[in-house]
Amino acid sequence: MKVSYGFVKWITGGLGWTLGGPVFGVLGFFAGTVVDSLAMERKTTDAKSSIGVFSTNLLMIISAVLRAGYPISKAKEDFVKQFLRKNFGEEGAKIAFAEVKLLIRKSIPLEEACAIIRNNLDVSTRIQFVNFLSNLANIGDKSSTSERSVLNRIEEGMKVNFNNMQTFVRKDTVMAAYNVLGVGCESSVAEIKKAYRNLAVKCHPDKTAHLDGDTNKTAKENFQRLTQAYVLLKKEKNFT
Repeated sequence: MKVSYGFVKWITGGLGWTLGGPVFGVLGFFAGTVVDSLAMERKTTDAKSSIGVFSTNLLMIISAVLRAGYPISKAKEDFVKQFLRKNFGEEGAKIAFAEVKLLIRKSIPLEEACAIIRNNLDVSTRIQFVNFLSNLANIGDKSSTSERSVLNRIEEGMKVNFNNMQTFVRKDTVMAAYNVLGVGCESSVAEIKKAYRNLAVKCHPDKTAHLDGDTNKTAKENFQRLTQAYVLLKKEKNFT
């Protein structure tokens, strides 16, 4: 299916939110915007590279975190590939990851890369990107001294501090939980319980057990996401 330029950001944003929650949703929209702009550039110029300046700096920062944790585990590679596929699509992810492998071998001007990203992203999106990088560094064993050092430089370069980041991500996750259940933050405990019961009946995987494997798998993942949202709101509202 051919997608018209200008709509890529909405598709990647929607996929990012569906597959990875609010963090991937915002970054998906952002990444899609980059793809849109690159596509338009290719229509009007003979670009020497399929990766633009902005996205190259984004990949530089990811590469810096990977390089700090060298040797790079397969789990971390897979995590980055998953992020790239969700936000750039299958073909775009291949190009982007090939660029990451090249960048890992080079000296990365981290502060300069952070400044370019900082000047083009609002603070909420920067916080979510830094959270993604923190999750990347913590895959497997706890992040190493060199990884924490790089993360500190990124936080400073992005003008994002850890406490604000944690607070924002928690609030963002709670709001996402309300959205999953289709209720507002002002909803009563009784309304939240009712919304969960209704959705649990409608979305239960048993209803799709007779369908193909992918459909049933998606149903199970959606039901798990619904349950996780409900558990989070139980903690937030302090009810059982």
